[in-house]
Amino acid sequence: MATGDMAELEARYGPNFRWLVAAAGVTGTISMVLSATIVNVAVPSAMGAFGVGQDQAQWMATAFIATMVASQLLAAWFIDALGERLTYTVIAAVFLFGSWLCYLSPTMDILILGRVIQGIPAGIIQPLMMSVIYRAFPPEKRGLAMGIYSTGLMMSPMLGPVAGGYIIDELSWRHIFLFPLPFCAAALALGFFFLPGAWKVRYLPRFDWSSYILLVAAVFLLLTALSNGQRYGWSSNYVLTLFFLALIVGGWFIHLQLRSAAPLLDFSLFNNAQFSAAVIVYFVFGMGNFASNYIIPVFVQEVQNFSATLSGLVLLPAGIMVVCLVSFMGRLTDL
Repeated sequence: MATGDMAELEARYGPNFRWLVAAAGVTGTISMVLSATIVNVAVPSAMGAFGVGQDQAQWMATAFIATMVASQLLAAWFIDALGERLTYTVIAAVFLFGSWLCYLSPTMDILILGRVIQGIPAGIIQPLMMSVIYRAFPPEKRGLAMGIYSTGLMMSPMLGPVAGGYIIDELSWRHIFLFPLPFCAAALALGFFFLPGAWKVRYLPRFDWSSYILLVAAVFLLLTALSNGQRYGWSSNYVLTLFFLALIVGGWFIHLQLRSAAPLLDFSLFNNAQFSAAVIVYFVFGMGNFASNYIIPVFVQEVQNFSATLSGLVLLPAGIMVVCLVSFMGRLTDL
């Protein structure tokens, strides 16, 4: 974020414009990231609509989350190339297109494609807005601002199943893909006025696309193996081959990163014990969080015959606790 952009925004909107930047970040993040969990309550309905099994229907969630994680590595390139405001506008437009494609999808394959398209902006917006908010606020208020943003980030998985369940019971499972669109439109308006950056391409920075493709391929192979293990058998040649290829491709990616002068992922960071411990904690939290957010709604609908609305409400208490604690921890960092 250029100093000139900051000064211009402050002169135009006053010192409180920083909170409008935070509002744009929270609104945009909620509109995109809640799509990670809003489909979880729709899995049984989609299985019936397309006549597919659990092993295929789970890609509604898996494809989005995998793409969201992988696309986070693209955020820095987009910010350097397009600037904050134009990047924000482009990813919002891509998300709108992906949501509409999911809503109209005639087959499960098209639905999964739409989920992949949705996942790209959902991954980019998180590091984008964290960077913008960090630069917009003075050091003594960054913890509070990040806490507010993280609250919105954590609210998204909580709101998704609740909103999705109600929409499914009142309308249909397809309408869950239209629910985030008003939030996305509001985020577009906020970003248009309050985010810094020019409406032009700055330049096209170098990017290690070969390593990025290897990473995406390794993740895809691993997820395909895990999702097909129950269907084909964990000891089948097909599944074992997928695991082997994922290991080879992932190992080659790590080899390239260790030898690169400008690695896509700097593995030397793991030499720091505190950083490694934080990554492990976050990994365990994410694994438990996303796994429970997926399996619980499916279980209570398929086994206990809960309605879609009730299956979403089952997850609400845990989500409320997470939101409360994240906001509290943000304040602690300012002490």
